[in-house]
Amino acid sequence: MNQSAGERGGPLRRAVARRRLRAATAPDRLGRTARRLRPAIEGKGAVRVGRGVVLAAGPVQSHLIVQGGAELNIGADVYIGFGAAISCHERITIGEGTRIGAYAAIMDTDFHVAGDTRSTPPPGPVHIGRDVRIGVDVVVLRGTTVGDGAVIEPGSVVWGTIPAGARVAGIPRRSSSVDRREATAR
Repeated sequence: MNQSAGERGGPLRRAVARRRLRAATAPDRLGRTARRLRPAIEGKGAVRVGRGVVLAAGPVQSHLIVQGGAELNIGADVYIGFGAAISCHERITIGEGTRIGAYAAIMDTDFHVAGDTRSTPPPGPVHIGRDVRIGVDVVVLRGTTVGDGAVIEPGSVVWGTIPAGARVAGIPRRSSSVDRREATAR
């Protein structure tokens, strides 16, 4: 049986990643640990988790689904809010220091073609850069690349390429500003 580089040591790596994610919890405003719910982590794909990751699972459970052969890479010091859903069928990468709000959804597949529920489109990898801020109820669709330091306002639906330092909002997303440091560096 051939194993790709991402699958070597797969079961042990998945077990370590799942243990880190399930142990993650966040204190409430008073510094107490909230009621501990466990996030739902499913699938047989490769999951890599950096140190200091917080996956909030209460009051609403978060879901991570990684299909066989897929790769989910979460960098160090990432915060994922409660009720978030990440569905990985090919590859999703979340950079270090990124903050993802509650009820956000990140997916690298459309699950089916519009008008034909039996047909499955190819997945498109999602790359989220370092120190990105993703608001509450944001949906990140397949094939999206978010540059370092970008901010996605709450309730937005994003796809395509979002430049580093950009601030986007809405459905469809519209640029509201670009960080001045980034604009002068161009």
